[in-house]
Amino acid sequence: MNGYFDPLGRPTRPPTIGEFNQLLRAYRKLKEQNEKLVALIKEYEKELPKMRAEVDQAKAETDKLRSQLRQTNADLAEARREMTEWRRQLEEYKRELEQYKTQLREAAPPENETDWREGYLRLRADMENYRRRQAQRFEQVAQEHQQRILLDMLPLADHLEMGLQHLQEDEADDAATLLNNYQANIQATLQAFLDALKRYGVEPIAAQGEPFDPEFHEAVGQISSDDIPEGHVAQVLQTGYTMNGRLLRPARVLVSRGKE
Repeated sequence: MNGYFDPLGRPTRPPTIGEFNQLLRAYRKLKEQNEKLVALIKEYEKELPKMRAEVDQAKAETDKLRSQLRQTNADLAEARREMTEWRRQLEEYKRELEQYKTQLREAAPPENETDWREGYLRLRADMENYRRRQAQRFEQVAQEHQQRILLDMLPLADHLEMGLQHLQEDEADDAATLLNNYQANIQATLQAFLDALKRYGVEPIAAQGEPFDPEFHEAVGQISSDDIPEGHVAQVLQTGYTMNGRLLRPARVLVSRGKE
Protein backbone atom coordinates (compact mmCIF):
# COMPACT_ATOMS: atom_id res chain seq x y z
CA MET A 1 0.00 0.00 0.00
CA ASN A 2 2.85 2.36 -0.84
CA GLY A 3 1.60 5.88 -1.47
CA TYR A 4 -1.67 5.38 0.38
CA PHE A 5 -0.72 7.87 3.15
CA ASP A 6 0.87 11.32 2.75
CA PRO A 7 3.67 12.49 5.16
CA LEU A 8 1.01 13.71 7.63
CA GLY A 9 -0.72 10.32 7.79
CA ARG A 10 -3.74 11.32 5.69
CA PRO A 11 -5.04 8.93 3.02
CA THR A 12 -4.32 10.12 -0.50
CA ARG A 13 -6.62 7.71 -2.30
CA PRO A 14 -9.17 4.99 -1.47
CA PRO A 15 -7.61 1.50 -0.97
CA THR A 16 -8.25 -1.14 -3.58
CA ILE A 17 -10.04 -4.43 -2.78
CA GLY A 18 -6.73 -6.28 -2.86
CA GLU A 19 -5.12 -3.78 -0.49
CA PHE A 20 -8.09 -3.95 1.85
CA ASN A 21 -7.98 -7.77 1.93
CA GLN A 22 -4.23 -7.68 2.54
CA LEU A 23 -4.74 -5.21 5.37
CA LEU A 24 -7.53 -7.33 6.87
CA ARG A 25 -5.37 -10.47 6.87
CA ALA A 26 -2.49 -8.60 8.53
CA TYR A 27 -4.82 -7.17 11.16
CA ARG A 28 -6.28 -10.59 12.02
CA LYS A 29 -2.82 -12.13 12.28
CA LEU A 30 -1.59 -9.38 14.59
CA LYS A 31 -4.73 -9.64 16.69
CA GLU A 32 -4.25 -13.41 17.11
CA GLN A 33 -0.60 -12.94 18.13
CA ASN A 34 -1.60 -10.23 20.59
CA GLU A 35 -4.18 -12.55 22.21
CA LYS A 36 -1.52 -15.25 22.60
CA LEU A 37 0.79 -12.80 24.35
CA VAL A 38 -2.00 -11.70 26.71
CA ALA A 39 -2.76 -15.35 27.55
CA LEU A 40 0.94 -16.01 28.27
CA ILE A 41 1.15 -13.06 30.66
CA LYS A 42 -1.97 -14.24 32.50
CA GLU A 43 -0.32 -17.64 33.01
CA TYR A 44 2.70 -15.92 34.54
CA GLU A 45 0.42 -13.93 36.85
CA LYS A 46 -1.29 -17.14 37.98
CA GLU A 47 2.12 -18.48 39.09
CA LEU A 48 2.85 -15.44 41.28
CA PRO A 49 0.81 -16.61 44.35
CA LYS A 50 2.60 -19.95 44.25
CA MET A 51 5.99 -18.26 44.10
CA ARG A 52 5.07 -15.94 47.01
CA ALA A 53 4.00 -18.97 49.06
CA GLU A 54 7.37 -20.62 48.38
CA VAL A 55 9.21 -17.51 49.58
CA ASP A 56 7.14 -17.40 52.80
CA GLN A 57 7.86 -21.05 53.45
CA ALA A 58 11.57 -20.44 52.89
CA LYS A 59 11.52 -17.66 55.50
CA ALA A 60 9.88 -19.94 58.10
CA GLU A 61 12.44 -22.72 57.56
CA THR A 62 15.57 -20.55 57.46
CA ASP A 63 17.20 -22.08 60.55
CA LYS A 64 16.60 -25.63 59.36
CA LEU A 65 17.90 -24.88 55.88
CA ARG A 66 21.30 -23.64 57.05
CA SER A 67 22.62 -27.20 56.95
CA GLN A 68 21.26 -27.48 53.41
CA LEU A 69 22.63 -24.16 52.13
CA ARG A 70 24.35 -25.83 49.20
CA GLN A 71 21.03 -26.99 47.76
CA THR A 72 19.41 -23.64 48.54
CA ASN A 73 22.14 -21.83 46.61
CA ALA A 74 21.62 -24.18 43.69
CA ASP A 75 17.87 -23.53 43.74
CA LEU A 76 18.47 -19.79 43.89
CA ALA A 77 20.86 -19.94 40.95
CA GLU A 78 18.31 -21.95 38.97
CA ALA A 79 15.60 -19.42 39.81
CA ARG A 80 17.88 -16.60 38.67
CA ARG A 81 18.54 -18.41 35.40
CA GLU A 82 14.80 -18.84 34.92
CA MET A 83 14.24 -15.17 35.72
CA THR A 84 16.89 -14.21 33.19
CA GLU A 85 15.18 -16.37 30.60
CA TRP A 86 11.79 -14.82 31.41
CA ARG A 87 13.28 -11.36 31.08
CA ARG A 88 14.80 -12.31 27.74
CA GLN A 89 11.46 -13.62 26.51
CA LEU A 90 9.63 -10.51 27.71
CA GLU A 91 12.16 -8.28 25.99
CA GLU A 92 11.66 -10.32 22.83
CA TYR A 93 7.90 -9.94 23.14
CA LYS A 94 8.34 -6.19 23.58
CA ARG A 95 10.40 -6.00 20.41
CA GLU A 96 7.79 -8.00 18.54
CA LEU A 97 5.02 -5.73 19.81
CA GLU A 98 6.99 -2.69 18.70
CA GLN A 99 7.22 -4.25 15.24
CA TYR A 100 3.49 -4.99 15.23
CA LYS A 101 2.77 -1.44 16.36
CA THR A 102 4.83 -0.07 13.49
CA GLN A 103 3.08 -2.33 11.02
CA LEU A 104 -0.35 -1.33 12.28
CA ARG A 105 0.56 2.35 12.17
CA GLU A 106 1.46 1.91 8.52
CA ALA A 107 -1.34 -0.45 7.51
CA ALA A 108 -4.34 -0.25 9.88
CA PRO A 109 -7.29 2.07 9.14
CA PRO A 110 -7.35 5.20 11.31
CA GLU A 111 -10.55 4.14 13.13
CA ASN A 112 -8.81 0.95 14.46
CA GLU A 113 -5.42 2.38 15.35
CA THR A 114 -6.51 4.08 18.57
CA ASP A 115 -8.15 0.94 20.01
CA TRP A 116 -5.13 -1.21 19.21
CA ARG A 117 -2.73 1.34 20.69
CA GLU A 118 -4.66 1.46 23.98
CA GLY A 119 -4.67 -2.32 24.18
CA TYR A 120 -0.95 -2.42 23.49
CA LEU A 121 -0.21 0.18 26.19
CA ARG A 122 -2.22 -1.80 28.76
CA LEU A 123 -0.38 -5.00 27.82
CA ARG A 124 2.96 -3.24 28.05
CA ALA A 125 2.10 -1.85 31.49
CA ASP A 126 1.12 -5.33 32.72
CA MET A 127 4.42 -6.80 31.52
CA GLU A 128 6.41 -3.99 33.13
CA ASN A 129 4.61 -4.48 36.48
CA TYR A 130 5.30 -8.23 36.33
CA ARG A 131 8.99 -7.64 35.61
CA ARG A 132 9.23 -5.16 38.50
CA ARG A 133 7.59 -7.58 40.96
CA GLN A 134 9.94 -10.39 39.98
CA ALA A 135 13.00 -8.15 40.35
CA GLN A 136 11.85 -7.05 43.83
CA ARG A 137 11.25 -10.68 44.85
CA PHE A 138 14.74 -11.86 43.91
CA GLU A 139 16.34 -8.77 45.43
CA GLN A 140 14.58 -9.54 48.72
CA VAL A 141 15.78 -13.17 48.67
CA ALA A 142 19.35 -12.04 48.00
CA GLN A 143 19.19 -9.57 50.90
CA GLU A 144 17.95 -12.30 53.26
CA HIS A 145 20.86 -14.56 52.31
CA GLN A 146 23.27 -11.67 52.85
CA GLN A 147 21.80 -10.97 56.30
CA ARG A 148 22.19 -14.63 57.33
CA ILE A 149 25.85 -14.55 56.29
CA LEU A 150 26.50 -11.36 58.23
CA LEU A 151 24.75 -12.74 61.32
CA ASP A 152 27.07 -15.76 61.22
CA MET A 153 30.08 -13.42 60.99
CA LEU A 154 29.12 -11.32 64.03
CA PRO A 155 30.32 -13.95 66.59
CA LEU A 156 33.84 -13.43 65.18
CA ALA A 157 33.78 -9.81 66.33
CA ASP A 158 32.53 -11.03 69.72
CA HIS A 159 35.51 -13.41 70.01
CA LEU A 160 37.96 -10.64 69.16
CA GLU A 161 36.42 -8.27 71.70
CA MET A 162 36.57 -10.96 74.39
CA GLY A 163 40.19 -11.70 73.52
CA LEU A 164 41.19 -8.03 73.83
CA GLN A 165 39.29 -7.75 77.10
CA HIS A 166 40.99 -10.83 78.56
CA LEU A 167 44.37 -9.51 77.40
CA GLN A 168 43.82 -6.25 79.27
CA GLU A 169 42.56 -8.01 82.40
CA ASP A 170 45.19 -10.78 82.42
CA GLU A 171 47.45 -10.30 85.46
CA ALA A 172 49.93 -13.05 84.63
CA ASP A 173 53.48 -12.04 85.50
CA ASP A 174 55.04 -14.50 83.12
CA ALA A 175 55.31 -13.11 79.58
CA ALA A 176 55.16 -16.66 78.17
CA THR A 177 51.88 -17.33 79.96
CA LEU A 178 50.44 -14.06 78.68
CA LEU A 179 51.53 -14.91 75.15
CA ASN A 180 50.02 -18.40 75.40
CA ASN A 181 46.68 -16.96 76.56
CA TYR A 182 46.70 -14.48 73.69
CA GLN A 183 47.56 -17.26 71.22
CA ALA A 184 44.69 -19.39 72.54
CA ASN A 185 42.22 -16.52 72.02
CA ILE A 186 43.44 -15.99 68.45
CA GLN A 187 43.17 -19.74 67.77
CA ALA A 188 39.60 -19.83 69.09
CA THR A 189 38.65 -16.88 66.90
CA LEU A 190 40.18 -18.52 63.82
CA GLN A 191 38.38 -21.78 64.54
CA ALA A 192 35.06 -19.95 64.91
CA PHE A 193 35.68 -18.23 61.59
CA LEU A 194 36.49 -21.54 59.86
CA ASP A 195 33.36 -23.11 61.36
CA ALA A 196 31.25 -20.23 59.99
CA LEU A 197 32.79 -20.67 56.53
CA LYS A 198 32.17 -24.41 56.64
CA ARG A 199 28.45 -23.85 57.17
CA TYR A 200 28.44 -22.12 53.79
CA GLY A 201 30.43 -24.84 52.04
CA VAL A 202 33.80 -23.01 52.23
CA GLU A 203 36.69 -25.21 53.41
CA PRO A 204 40.49 -24.71 53.45
CA ILE A 205 42.67 -26.67 51.02
CA ALA A 206 45.06 -29.08 52.74
CA ALA A 207 48.25 -28.39 50.78
CA GLN A 208 51.22 -28.92 53.11
CA GLY A 209 53.20 -32.00 52.04
CA GLU A 210 50.75 -32.82 49.24
CA PRO A 211 51.75 -33.33 45.60
CA PHE A 212 51.64 -30.05 43.70
CA ASP A 213 48.30 -29.73 41.90
CA PRO A 214 48.01 -26.71 39.54
CA GLU A 215 44.24 -26.92 39.82
CA PHE A 216 44.31 -26.03 43.52
CA HIS A 217 47.87 -24.71 44.09
CA GLU A 218 49.63 -21.59 42.82
CA ALA A 219 53.40 -21.99 42.87
CA VAL A 220 55.34 -18.81 43.68
CA GLY A 221 58.76 -20.44 43.92
CA GLN A 222 60.85 -23.49 44.84
CA ILE A 223 62.93 -24.34 47.91
CA SER A 224 65.13 -27.21 48.95
CA SER A 225 63.80 -29.60 51.56
CA ASP A 226 65.22 -32.67 53.26
CA ASP A 227 61.78 -33.85 54.40
CA ILE A 228 59.43 -32.99 51.51
CA PRO A 229 59.86 -34.99 48.25
CA GLU A 230 60.46 -33.16 45.01
CA GLY A 231 57.29 -31.87 43.37
CA HIS A 232 55.41 -31.67 46.68
CA VAL A 233 54.30 -28.59 48.61
CA ALA A 234 57.09 -27.64 51.01
CA GLN A 235 55.53 -24.49 52.48
CA VAL A 236 52.10 -22.80 52.34
CA LEU A 237 52.34 -19.02 52.06
CA GLN A 238 48.62 -18.38 51.77
CA THR A 239 45.82 -20.86 52.49
CA GLY A 240 43.49 -21.71 49.60
CA TYR A 241 39.77 -22.42 49.86
CA THR A 242 37.07 -24.34 48.01
CA MET A 243 33.34 -23.65 47.97
CA ASN A 244 31.01 -26.62 47.52
CA GLY A 245 33.91 -28.61 46.07
CA ARG A 246 34.87 -25.92 43.54
CA LEU A 247 37.96 -23.74 43.73
CA LEU A 248 37.36 -20.39 45.43
CA ARG A 249 41.00 -19.31 45.84
CA PRO A 250 44.16 -21.36 45.13
CA ALA A 251 46.73 -21.93 47.83
CA ARG A 252 49.96 -19.99 47.26
CA VAL A 253 52.81 -22.40 47.93
CA LEU A 254 56.52 -23.05 47.65
CA VAL A 255 57.30 -26.32 45.87
CA SER A 256 60.07 -28.63 47.03
CA ARG A 257 62.90 -29.34 44.61
CA GLY A 258 64.25 -32.07 46.86
CA LYS A 259 67.52 -32.22 48.79
CA GLU A 260 70.45 -29.97 47.94
